[in-house]
Amino acid sequence: MVERFGFFAVVGRPNVGKSSLVNRLIGEKVSITSRRPQTTRNRILGIRTQGTAQIVFVDTPGMQAGQQGLDYSINETAKSSARSADIIGMMIDARGWHDRDDQVLDYIRYLELPTYLLVNKTDLLHSAGLVLPLIASVSRKHSFTEILPVSVRRGHNLSRLLSLVEKQLPEGTFGFPTEQVRVSRREFIVGEFIREQIFHTVGREVPYSIAVDVTGGRKTQGDGELFRAEVWVESKGQKAIVLGPGGSRLKNIGSKARRELSKAFGLPVSLDIWIKIRKGWTNHSQSLEKLGYGPEQ
Repeated sequence: MVERFGFFAVVGRPNVGKSSLVNRLIGEKVSITSRRPQTTRNRILGIRTQGTAQIVFVDTPGMQAGQQGLDYSINETAKSSARSADIIGMMIDARGWHDRDDQVLDYIRYLELPTYLLVNKTDLLHSAGLVLPLIASVSRKHSFTEILPVSVRRGHNLSRLLSLVEKQLPEGTFGFPTEQVRVSRREFIVGEFIREQIFHTVGREVPYSIAVDVTGGRKTQGDGELFRAEVWVESKGQKAIVLGPGGSRLKNIGSKARRELSKAFGLPVSLDIWIKIRKGWTNHSQSLEKLGYGPEQ
C-alpha cells in the first residue's frame, strides 16, 4: 500500500476553534485552549497516523493585523505556517462571515494550495439549515476545495474531513514514528499548560501579554520531573492578580497545570513557579526570541 504524508495547516481569525479542532482530531491535548483571543502564539504540531496516512496538523495563531512586537511575531508565525503546508483548512464561525475572515482569505488565496473551508460551531445555530445561506455566500468568494459545516464540540463531520484530507495528501513515507503525537519540546509544553491555567483562572483580569519561560526539567524521586517556570507580567498590579491572596491563586494555577502535565507526560510532574515583572517585554526583540516567538519556530 502507498503511504501518504503531509501537513494540514488550520488557519483563521482568533477564537474560531482552531486549537480545539486539532486536539479533537489528534485525540490528545496538543494545543492549549481558552476564550482569550490569541491564546495560541506558536506553530503547534499534532500528528495523527491512521493506516497508510500520516497527517501533521498545524495549529496556528489567529491571523490579525499586528505591525510590531508580539502581535507582529504571532501574525508572521501564522503566515509562515500556512506557506509551508500541503493543505489549508480555513476555519470560520457558522454565525457569520467577518471582515477579519476576508483578511485571512486574502492571504491564503495567493498560496494556491488545496483549501478546505471549515464552518465551525454549527451546534450554536438554532437550526442546521441556517448555515446554508452562509455556505452559498462564501462559495462565491473563493474556489474552495470543499466547504464543510462542522462542530468541533460535537464531532460533526470530522470523520468526513479526515477522509478527504487523507486522500489529498501527497504520496510519501511517514515523517514521524507512528506512535508520536507531539513535536514540541517538553519545556515549551510546560509553559503552555501553565499559561492556559492562568487564562482560565484570572479570566480577563490581566491582559493577554503574559508569558511563561521554563527551564529544563530535572528528575525527582519516583521517576518524576521538576520544572522551574517564570511567569512574566508587566506590572506590580498584574503580579498581585496572578499571585492572589497569600499566593492562593498561583498555587491553584500550579496545581491544575501539574495534573494536566502529569497526564500528558505519563509521569509525576512538579513545578517551581515564580512571577517576574518584565515591563515592555512584548516589544523587546530579545525577550521575544528567548520565549521562542517568531516564524522560524
